[in-house]
Amino acid sequence: MKTTFTEPKVIVSAQIDRAAREELERRAAEADRTVSWLVRAAVASYLETSPSFSSGEPRASTSASVAGVS
Repeated sequence: MKTTFTEPKVIVSAQIDRAAREELERRAAEADRTVSWLVRAAVASYLETSPSFSSGEPRASTSASVAGVS
């Protein structure tokens, strides 16, 4: 028995109209940005609270570099 695989984007573009597809793509891009921001914030938080290798003191704040989002 042969199994074939079709890319999900092909299936989506064949079954929904252009406006709906564009909205889904916009939402996916927004979700990607949100996840990226959350990862950067988590890394910054970790770096702020982790001891420095040289002095054992907490590192300087890096949250200002995290896209300035509160």
